[in-house]
Amino acid sequence: METEGPEKQIMRNKKSNRGEQKKRAQQAPISHLLLLLGPALLVIIFLFGGGLLIGLMQALGFSPDGGLQSLTTEHFSNVLSDPDFATSLGLTLYIALTSTAIAAVLSISIALTINRWATTSKAIHFILQIPLAAPHLVIGISMIFLIAPSGLISRLTTSITGSPELKSSFPILVNDTWSIGIILVYIWKEIPFMTFMLLAVLKNMGNELHEAGATLKASPLQRFRYITLPIIRPNLSAA
Repeated sequence: METEGPEKQIMRNKKSNRGEQKKRAQQAPISHLLLLLGPALLVIIFLFGGGLLIGLMQALGFSPDGGLQSLTTEHFSNVLSDPDFATSLGLTLYIALTSTAIAAVLSISIALTINRWATTSKAIHFILQIPLAAPHLVIGISMIFLIAPSGLISRLTTSITGSPELKSSFPILVNDTWSIGIILVYIWKEIPFMTFMLLAVLKNMGNELHEAGATLKASPLQRFRYITLPIIRPNLSAA
């Protein structure tokens, strides 16, 4: 009977130890996990949960420091019945949905276009990281300097065309009815983040599924709809 060498025995012992450790991790009781996560959870609950509770109690009219001792929903009724609240809510939803939809379409197009170069090009990653590093306030002020009637784009267009009348007829994109300036700021911030999320999926997807779709005579639109879109949808929704 052939006996195992010391190297094979060491490898077998390592594999058995790894298997036992994996089983212990899978069989770890919930109480043990809660004990490990307890300190962090307590801090989060105390800071965020406490602040939310205090804000809710004050919204319901309970503020001992201010002389309010009873709970009431009068403040909520006043806000919900205010016409300005409905207008503000509609404007918020319009800006959020419009900017997200446009950013999603543009991010998908950019990710599909630069996917073949994104894995090796550091310049692409650097360019996408620039808007992520800038706060919304900085981008908002920059957008005002760019698209305002007296902004950089208007002055450059006037100097290139040599038409002073063009500056006075430049479209109002700041404080306008359709909130185009605000939407452009959110699009500028959302596109890099969404593109990064989509590139991570596209990089690991490979070309096998698309090649299979091509052999089945699927058009590029059909391959995108039935292959690419279902794969990137979870990351797109999360972004």
